[in-house]
Amino acid sequence: MSHRHSPRWAIGRWTRIAKRGLIVAIVVGAGLLLVGSVLRRRPVDEGRAAYERGDLSTAFALASSRLKAAPGDRDALRLLARAAARQGRDDTARILYTRLGGASAMQAEDFFLFGRLIDRTGDHETARACWVAGLRLDPKNAEILNEFARLYLQGAQLDLAERTAKALAKRPGWAARTEVILAQVADQRDDPSAAAGHLERAFDFDPHLAGSPEPLPYYQKRLARALLGAGRPAEAKRWLGPLIASGKDAEASWLVGRAGLQLGALPEDWGKPYRAQHQLEPEPSPYVGSERCEACHHEQYEAEQSSLHSRTFRRGPALESLPQVPVVTADPIDPNVEHTIESTALGVRCSTRERGRTLRAIVDFAFGSGHRGLTLVGRDDDGRTRELRLSHYADGPAWDITTGHARTPPPSEGYLGRLLSSDDLASCFACHTTAPQLAREAKGPTASDRGIGCERCHGPGSNHLLAVAAKAPDLAIAQPRAASGAAVVALCGQCHNPFHREVNRNDPKAVRFPATTLTWSRCYTESAGNLDCRTCHDPHRDVASSIKAYEAKCRACHDQARPRAVCPVNTREGCIACHMPKTTIGIPHSLFTDHHIRAHGRRNGG
Repeated sequence: MSHRHSPRWAIGRWTRIAKRGLIVAIVVGAGLLLVGSVLRRRPVDEGRAAYERGDLSTAFALASSRLKAAPGDRDALRLLARAAARQGRDDTARILYTRLGGASAMQAEDFFLFGRLIDRTGDHETARACWVAGLRLDPKNAEILNEFARLYLQGAQLDLAERTAKALAKRPGWAARTEVILAQVADQRDDPSAAAGHLERAFDFDPHLAGSPEPLPYYQKRLARALLGAGRPAEAKRWLGPLIASGKDAEASWLVGRAGLQLGALPEDWGKPYRAQHQLEPEPSPYVGSERCEACHHEQYEAEQSSLHSRTFRRGPALESLPQVPVVTADPIDPNVEHTIESTALGVRCSTRERGRTLRAIVDFAFGSGHRGLTLVGRDDDGRTRELRLSHYADGPAWDITTGHARTPPPSEGYLGRLLSSDDLASCFACHTTAPQLAREAKGPTASDRGIGCERCHGPGSNHLLAVAAKAPDLAIAQPRAASGAAVVALCGQCHNPFHREVNRNDPKAVRFPATTLTWSRCYTESAGNLDCRTCHDPHRDVASSIKAYEAKCRACHDQARPRAVCPVNTREGCIACHMPKTTIGIPHSLFTDHHIRAHGRRNGG
């Protein structure tokens, strides 16, 4: 941890910006709320008891009164700081914690509270440092464990979130909250059966889910969604009953309609207004697999199944067709290291011989269409998951270092490949398969998809099939063609953006992420929502290779007949070469098109 973001530095920083007059106002003015008889019974003890039972205003007043009489009472000062922090008096709490004496005087609860108020200022790194310090003092602190579970969920670090939740489950009174966290983990893993089980247990522990970050109806609807996704409509409908009694919850009405559809009874209220406002929301429904789409959508199905999208993942027998296997080759960086990739009775195996030792891995998965590259992931002899050092590339040399790997790996990993956590592997599945968790487990109808199938963008299709069969007025499927441009760009960005991190506009490597860089362009910002990925690309087909086809798209908006000024350099051609050039940005075997759509050479892109 750097000195700049240490808890001691954070507290010192807030000391420098504190207003001294506020301390006087707190110490002198707050304690006159209690009668003298209470004050004679040890105000700090009375205040602590009030704090423990949740009576924060009384605790605050008693601690203030004590400080008026004894300004040096550290117990009273600590109590006052805690009561202020829990009441949302952030400025007051910062000043009080500063006066308490800094990090050396803080206990685990104080680190939790101080970190939370720092987090609300946007200084997340320092807040995290405070919570780490708190866990050093009390590794079982439930509130800090809960904060870390929240952070892990936000960053899609699901294994860490799950592990933290299980530690939290051992703390008295936190069973319901633990199940809610585990339900969120299952939800992000697209596992509705597991999510439903966790939420049902949460309600068993506490029917009101007291202390959860969202209101009770939110979790009732999340449970209903999970039950519908698991094909349990009758139970979903029962959970929705209390919410539709008022007739004011549009989402609940929509979910009740889906429950009726799955039960075979066409509902009177389909919740169409809700679907109209949420065109890309996946249906709470089981998956059916891309093959079920062919009968009604033959043209789109054939186009998509012929595209690179549909060939982004291989496992099992499909691995036997890896290009140029068997292969024996020296390491691209260290000629003393030799790699062998071959088919064996156990499957495709990669062996790496380096400095008197041999490391081996059986290949479990291959990610990528092969159009540009194909990266192998397997298990070594110790059962650890590795992204193998060599990937296959369409341009030479055929087998080269996998993008992102160190030229000289650390001795602990060796030249076989980079160790992956379970969450690392999950991020590979997230962008290369239809239903990531089901693909990982080889379960369900989407397991037959060879990569990204129809339901990756349109959502689970079981409700849709039922609606079509019933000739229902609502097709019960996510429809990108009816969604806003911003929503479509966000949908594509689930894979064509970095995984849970921001893109720096000044970073040359930002060109890798077209769903972000497109939104920086004037073409996008001045289009009134009419320009999105579909403007130039058919999502069911591979991107066009004809420059003239794309320049025709440019001229469709920037035609001379329109009032908007056209390019003063060349009004008919050259648009792409100047405004959307391809670049390698230092990444071998890769070309990226700049979707910022700017005149290159101009500052900030024009």
